[in-house]
Amino acid sequence: MHPRALTRFIKRKLYENINLKIRPNSVYSKEYILDFLIHTITLNNPTITNGYRYYKKTGRTGRIIHPNTVFYHLYKLKYKEIEEMFERANEELLKLARKVVGREEVEIAIDSTDWLYYGKEVPGVVRVKPREGTSKGFKFMTVNVVEPGLRFTVAIKPVFEFSDEVKILEELIEKVGRWFRIRCVYLDRYFFNVKFIAKLQELGLKFVMPAIKNPKVKMLMEEFDAPTIVRYCMESSNDGRKVYFNLFIVEAEDGQKIVFASNYPYYYESIIAKKYKKRWGIETSYRVKSELRLKTCSRKYVVRFFMFVLSVLLYNAWVLFNLLYGFLNFFVVFANPVIETQTFLALVLINEHV
Repeated sequence: MHPRALTRFIKRKLYENINLKIRPNSVYSKEYILDFLIHTITLNNPTITNGYRYYKKTGRTGRIIHPNTVFYHLYKLKYKEIEEMFERANEELLKLARKVVGREEVEIAIDSTDWLYYGKEVPGVVRVKPREGTSKGFKFMTVNVVEPGLRFTVAIKPVFEFSDEVKILEELIEKVGRWFRIRCVYLDRYFFNVKFIAKLQELGLKFVMPAIKNPKVKMLMEEFDAPTIVRYCMESSNDGRKVYFNLFIVEAEDGQKIVFASNYPYYYESIIAKKYKKRWGIETSYRVKSELRLKTCSRKYVVRFFMFVLSVLLYNAWVLFNLLYGFLNFFVVFANPVIETQTFLALVLINEHV
């Protein structure tokens, strides 16, 4: 199948499930607005205002939508509507992927990402790790498949000030279970505590995460040579709850000791560090999604959430394109993408309405 035809097919599936609540007699159609937004993403400084200025300056024919009109339509959306829109659209993309790979056994990574925020606090803003001059942001927890060629973001969940993050973790895992069988879960140090580890054990999942080098872990690192596995007990200071798991004390490439928490058995000590490297697949996906995300100074949570959701859907559409293109043309799944994101966006926009 030609790349252009395949892109049109994926675009249709995607657009059909994005609802901007546009009335039939509206001057601008849903397709027009989405094409405009994707056009804007391809700019060096992808803000809606810059998109408007760019297309006025280049003398494009037809009416160019004003930023106020775009925001007017986004303000009409509600948080739950955007969440449901993502689930519908993403389900269509994952259905197509399943036809190629079936109910494959996969390894996944769960992580939280934040969109830094400057200004007075508004609904949806939470405290995040201080950097770049702020400690505020919009926070999302996501789950990604980390298999080469299949790195879909299966689910996303916003994190608010009083969110139950253990429940969110469980919901993300359940959503993956609808599509794939889970072999292992990779997490970062943020999840190194009793409540998260207890939930992973309750769900019967294998997990790997770096251990926080607290005084007890540091003492064990000094006491034992690498590679060593130590049975470890962690106790919650809140309710006294305990969890038991293995600490893998291994040697990094630079000769320094590193420690992983896992419920894998002892004979994994030689490959545990190598296995954890697969988690970087989710970091790569965050980098790509940031390239596909519109910038904005808007304080409205629905605007930020919609732009985040759109970036994830475009990322998944790009992953799907590469998966289907490889399968349909060569009957293989390529570990590396056949085309890059900007080329994919250009194919999406070949028959644009703008």
